[in-house]
Amino acid sequence: MTDSKQLEHEVAPVVCSAFLWKSSPSVFKGWHKRWVVIKGEKLVYSKRLGDEIEGYKAVSLADCVVRRHTSKTRPFAFALELPSKRTQLWRADDETTFDSFWCAIQAITGGAAA
Repeated sequence: MTDSKQLEHEVAPVVCSAFLWKSSPSVFKGWHKRWVVIKGEKLVYSKRLGDEIEGYKAVSLADCVVRRHTSKTRPFAFALELPSKRTQLWRADDETTFDSFWCAIQAITGGAAA
């Protein structure tokens, strides 16, 4: 990681963090548990708790459109529509976790919903 990228990552405040489930782009691979942190205007995720700096992936929330993606089997889910036209599906295990992430993302995106 470059020094400026690491510095930006360390300075941004953590808004919320928890384990969420991310849908695999492949229909056959299902859902994968990821440690997710909203830091500044980014949703940062990794396979394990504490990996936010090394081996993480980040999505700039300011560039995304967010929408609820709920169903009877997955009531606490949301979709991030990326500028690349790809969509990431995320879900929480409970309403409290979902609400904290939903409110944080809505605050960052200005309520940009599809």
